[in-house]
Amino acid sequence: MIINLVGPCGAGKTTLAGKLSQSLDMPVYGIADFRARHGSEMEAWSAMRKRIDSGKGECIIDSTGLNRHLYDTVLKDREYLTIKLRCSIEEALRRAKPDEGTSDFGMDFHLFVKKSVLAAQRLDADLVIDTEDFTEEEVLDKALSFIRRYPLANSKK
Repeated sequence: MIINLVGPCGAGKTTLAGKLSQSLDMPVYGIADFRARHGSEMEAWSAMRKRIDSGKGECIIDSTGLNRHLYDTVLKDREYLTIKLRCSIEEALRRAKPDEGTSDFGMDFHLFVKKSVLAAQRLDADLVIDTEDFTEEEVLDKALSFIRRYPLANSKK
């Protein structure tokens, strides 16, 4: 199973990915890392798919989700759950790191954060968690509870 975490920078995807990785013993693949090594967005997603296929086929993906058409294309024959984390623009600006993704898109940090929060509102997901309403542990518990309802997740753990 692939767990696809989407949402704006500052929503808590990387934090949740790390906690899920520990709980489920699954690797985390951040699209920003692949983009830094492979250049274009499509090349980054293709490289991520190769990495997934070379392993157990199970992983956690950390992405804004703003290139939905790419992960739908690259992962089209794989089973994946999408969990969207959301927060307000103000909270995202407070939490996000100034170098988080902005250099990849060549835009001002504040503008990038605002655009990512607004764009993330339109993303479809199997589960949506507003991270302003819960502690990190509560977000983890909600995500794990949701993930464990699926047969592949239940057979693993």
